[in-house]
Amino acid sequence: VQPDFLLQFATMGSAYMKALYGLEKPRVGLLNNGSEEHKGTPLQTEAYQLLKSCPDTLEAMSAELMDTAAERIGSAMVPQALTYLAFAPHGLRVTDLSALLGNTFNTLDFAHFISYMNDCFVIRTDGRYDFSHKSIREGLLLRSETPEAVHRKLLVHFRSLDPEDDIRRQEILYHCIYADDKAFFTGYIREIIEKKIDTAIHHAAKVTYATSLLDEGKWLVSLLESTGEEDSDWHLPFFIYKHYDRQTASRSEE
Repeated sequence: VQPDFLLQFATMGSAYMKALYGLEKPRVGLLNNGSEEHKGTPLQTEAYQLLKSCPDTLEAMSAELMDTAAERIGSAMVPQALTYLAFAPHGLRVTDLSALLGNTFNTLDFAHFISYMNDCFVIRTDGRYDFSHKSIREGLLLRSETPEAVHRKLLVHFRSLDPEDDIRRQEILYHCIYADDKAFFTGYIREIIEKKIDTAIHHAAKVTYATSLLDEGKWLVSLLESTGEEDSDWHLPFFIYKHYDRQTASRSEE
């Protein structure tokens, strides 16, 4: 047993109490043979210090746990990989991370980290690695100072992939919206409507609708305002009227 394993147990216990009983700040303690910090085995004393320095919120605690594990692995690449995973709502494939990180990506270090923190990750059927609990993603996102820049890098990556790549179709507009790339958005909508790519249109409508729920439609309104009355392109209004509204109607029926 490692000291950070006890920190993981504390994090999981805190997540359990928060999810099941609605406690915002569950109390976590360390069972020892005395209340003094110096008492106990090296395992207990180090675990005590980890718990003592651990943040109060579950989200910040989860991010701290990831940092501690990355330090133990000793790979400088892992924190950047975690950032990209956090900004991708359904995770990323190893090939995506390799392309994003370039020469700094180390497959063995990443596999070691995933194995070491096995309970914190899931592997989707399409090969994407994702976090097992939303608090991990939220904790990593909260401390990011340049979210738009990260989304822009992810957008550039997905634009470089084969247009037939299904994960590209699922992810590309999400990062386009959060990178605030209105020109690409309108061009992409025009392309998939003209080519009648139904799966891409479905993903586009789904992502646009989900994003509008989060920001009360502000980005979509700003997009329409930016096109101007003189813009005669019918693709965007057609997309919103036929496909975006279909998502809204479908959700209302549920």
